[in-house]
Amino acid sequence: MAQKRLMILGAGPFQVYGIQRAVELGYHVITVDYLPENFGHRISHEYVNASTTDIEAVVAAAREKDIDGIATFSSDVATPTVAAVSEALDLPGAHTGVVGPMVDKARFRALQRERGLDGPAFVEVASEADLERVAAMTPPVMFKPVDTSGSRGVTRVDDLSAASIARAYAEARQYSRSSRVCVEEFVEGVEVGGEAFIRDGQIAFVTPTHKHKREFIVTGHSLPTNIDASQQAEVARQVEISCRELGYTNGPVNFDVMVAGPRAVVIELSPRTGGNGIPQLIEHATGFDVYGATARHAVGDPIEGLGDHPVKRPCGSLVFGDLTGGILESVASKDEVRAALPEIFLFFNGYSVGEHVDAFVHGGAGMGYALFDLPQRSYADTVQALLEALHIRTRSDAR
Repeated sequence: MAQKRLMILGAGPFQVYGIQRAVELGYHVITVDYLPENFGHRISHEYVNASTTDIEAVVAAAREKDIDGIATFSSDVATPTVAAVSEALDLPGAHTGVVGPMVDKARFRALQRERGLDGPAFVEVASEADLERVAAMTPPVMFKPVDTSGSRGVTRVDDLSAASIARAYAEARQYSRSSRVCVEEFVEGVEVGGEAFIRDGQIAFVTPTHKHKREFIVTGHSLPTNIDASQQAEVARQVEISCRELGYTNGPVNFDVMVAGPRAVVIELSPRTGGNGIPQLIEHATGFDVYGATARHAVGDPIEGLGDHPVKRPCGSLVFGDLTGGILESVASKDEVRAALPEIFLFFNGYSVGEHVDAFVHGGAGMGYALFDLPQRSYADTVQALLEALHIRTRSDAR
C-alpha cells in the first residue's frame, strides 16, 4: 500500500511535535510555512514555501502534491485554509461553512443565539458607528478581535463611557485581520480549557484542564482540572451540543468554557489541537495521543484509543516570557532548568541571548513553555521555582 501523504500547515515551534508524531506514524509529511528556516521543515519529508493563510496557493500545492489529508496544530489562522483544501479535494476535514463560525467570535456568538445555546449577549462592531450599541450593554463587557487567538487585543471594560469604549475598540481592532470586534457581556465563573475529539457527532474523548491566567493571558494549564465530575460532564455536553449545531461531526476540538455551578458556557471552540504543549500534557496525564488522533483523522485512518481516559498522573505547564520585553540578556538552558527541576519532562524556549523578545502581554508573545510532573509540590510552588531557575533578564532596546 502506498504511503499516505499528509500536508501540515505551519512548521513553527508549536507544530513541531505534531509533525514529528505524523512522521513516526509512517505518513509522508509535507509542511507548509512561509519561513523556510522553520524547524518543522527539517522533520518533514518535503515542504512548500507559502503562507498558511494563502488559500489559493495551498490548494494548488495540495493538488500538485496529491495529498491524502491536511491538518494544522495549534494555529487558528490556518484552519480556514485546512477547510478550503478539504472541501476542494474532498478530504476528511470539515468544510468552510462549518469551520467559519468556529474561527470568528462574532459568528459563533450569533450561532449560539440563533440555536438557543447558552452564550453571552454580544454586539459585533465593524465601525465606530456601532459603538452606540455597546453603550446600551450591561457592564462589564469584553472587547475581542473576532479572528485572533491568544488573548491578543482583549480588554475588559467596566465603565461604558464613550472614552473607555473607544479605547477598548481601538485596542481590539488593531489585532483583527478583518477590522471587526466582538463585544460581549462578561460571563462569571471558572474558565477551563481542554481538548476533545468528536466522532460521528459525539464526544469520543475529552479532557478539561485547570487553566491558569494572569488577567486574560493564559500562563499555563494543570491536570487534574479544578471542576468536579458533574461540571466536567456538563462541559463535555455543551461542547458536544455546540459542535453538533455547527455541523462539526468529526475531528479535534480545542475549547474554552466558563463554569459556574451547574452552568457551562462555551466561550470558544476551534477545530484544531491546542498550543503551548497542551496535547503533550494531556497525553502525559491520560495516555491519549491527541496529535496521533488528529493525523490519523486527517488521512481517514482509524483512530486508536478513543474513549474515557482519566488523569493518571498530575502534571502542569507554564508559558513563560518577559513582562517588559527588550534584548534578552540571560535565560537558563534546557539542561540547567532540568537540573534545577527534575520533574520537567518537556522544555521549549524559542529565544537566545541577544535576541529581541516582545513583552509578554498576550499569548503570542511568550518565549516558550515547560511541562512538568506534580508528584509532591503544588502547581504554584513549581511555577515559582521554575521562574527562578529560568533567570530571564532583558534590557531595553528602545524599540
